[in-house]
Amino acid sequence: MKSALLDDLKGKWIARRIRRSNYYAPFFQSSLTLLQNSNVVYIENSKVGCTKIKKSLLELDNWPKPWSEIIEKEVHIHNKELTNMIGPDRLTGAGLLHVLRAPSYYRFGFVRNPYGRLLSAYKDKILAPQKSPEKRNYVPVACKIKAKATGRKPNEINLDDTPVSFGEFVEFVSMQRSFDMDRHWFHQHLTMWYPYCQFHFVGRFENFSNDLSDVLELIGAPARLVKSAGLKDNASFKAKQKFYNPELAQKVHHTFRKDFVTYRYDENSWSEY
Repeated sequence: MKSALLDDLKGKWIARRIRRSNYYAPFFQSSLTLLQNSNVVYIENSKVGCTKIKKSLLELDNWPKPWSEIIEKEVHIHNKELTNMIGPDRLTGAGLLHVLRAPSYYRFGFVRNPYGRLLSAYKDKILAPQKSPEKRNYVPVACKIKAKATGRKPNEINLDDTPVSFGEFVEFVSMQRSFDMDRHWFHQHLTMWYPYCQFHFVGRFENFSNDLSDVLELIGAPARLVKSAGLKDNASFKAKQKFYNPELAQKVHHTFRKDFVTYRYDENSWSEY
């Protein structure tokens, strides 16, 4: 009885720590996914293939139905009410602790070179959010960044005429507190529930197809689903334009130093981006 109470308190303490790590209220619920029909736990890391991973897990949990027969739109893959996958808010403190540490659960996640991840967030969310209906909620963020860089007011910014440069974005992010960071560039070690989650496997975006295939095979996914993990590999894309220089790289490394150290990414790898 005393042990069960202690586990519940420990789990609730971890939940509070995760909730208080970032301003985005749904972060706690969205960052951990537990399958309904198998003891598989996925810790989400935005801009690291999470949509592809969740689609694979949803199909595994509902085999042989494809994900497109379960949810109406791809974007719904992140809505646990529609996918019926389990989030941490449905667990007691003791239940959360068990999911994070018990050997009966298989826990995995993916990380990405911080230089590449931040660049991906810039291209996807900040460079031209006004041109995509699904990304228009990032227009105020982009206007705020441009206004801060130019000394103007956000409502004076026209992103079509003066888009945010990558340098301006890096400067903005480097000045942010961890708590205020958008989840798409929030520190990866915090996103990955470090050090509370005892992972069995942490894959790399740079080897995404192979690593995801290995995970799916290990957790008993059908051969067709395992094979589909290798059909598209964003990590193989090489940008023609180089965005980094030594000054920007230094700012990014300083901002995300713990991610570089924790996941063993080379400080000098910025020249690849």
